[in-house]
Amino acid sequence: MLNMQELVTIFLTEGRELTDFLEQQLLSVEQAPEKLDDETVNALFRAAHTIKGSAGVVGLHDVVAFTHLVETAFESVRAKELSLNTPLINVLLRCNDHIVSLFDYAERQHAVSESDLQAGKTLLIELSTFLNPATAQVPPSSATARYVKKQRLRCG
Repeated sequence: MLNMQELVTIFLTEGRELTDFLEQQLLSVEQAPEKLDDETVNALFRAAHTIKGSAGVVGLHDVVAFTHLVETAFESVRAKELSLNTPLINVLLRCNDHIVSLFDYAERQHAVSESDLQAGKTLLIELSTFLNPATAQVPPSSATARYVKKQRLRCG
């Protein structure tokens, strides 16, 4: 039977494969937006959803909370409520990099630094402007709000 650290290690390996996939697909869409199809959008959503869900299983709550809004963005693209254009792709690529950074902390078994928590908060706020342009706020009912609140408490 695997212990929790072994499960985290397996998750991190699979999570890095998924973030590599997200990066490759987002860059491909940016270079050839006319080739974007439902299959690609669904695959992007599933990758973010799997990262979020699997992180929850292994107790990586910072990853879950941060990835929640990324998953929501892909769901909005999937529902045709949001266009996967270059500005959104740029934010999603930076969010993907932040997820990799969170993986690095988990791999080292360290708490996320204050500066990286702040960077994550800034990214979530920037991403939320695509989802809620009228308010430009992180939705208070989401797990993302818990991530932001947790950062405020840590920074606090």
